[in-house]
Amino acid sequence: MPAETIYVRGLPELVRAFERTEGALPHDLTAAMEEAGRAVKAQVAANAQATFASSSTLVGSIDNVTRGATARVRVTTQRRQHKGAPFSYPRMWEYGKPPHGGRPFARKALEQKADAVYAIIDGMLAKLGGEWEA
Repeated sequence: MPAETIYVRGLPELVRAFERTEGALPHDLTAAMEEAGRAVKAQVAANAQATFASSSTLVGSIDNVTRGATARVRVTTQRRQHKGAPFSYPRMWEYGKPPHGGRPFARKALEQKADAVYAIIDGMLAKLGGEWEA
């Protein structure tokens, strides 16, 4: 399944600019993006449980990956039996057409958690601003 991405425009450039003067910034940024990824991951899991009756394997395969200014939430489970195996059945559910597809659960999670993600990033930037002024 293609990863939904939390991306803050201009943040990578800001990180590169401050890396020369502020050694803790990359760690603070990564921590904030990990927190944002966890919030979206929890929403993806909740959406999967609400959408599908049997979702334990699906929920167990949801993870978030953070690198610098980018956090990705991905669903990695695959169908290992039947015709055409292995294939990524969550991708079919997310992007396919009915009767098998058309049941998105991951894409809408970022939309649902946008306010929380922005609050986390704003908090990190406010902390950075406070440290920069001190």
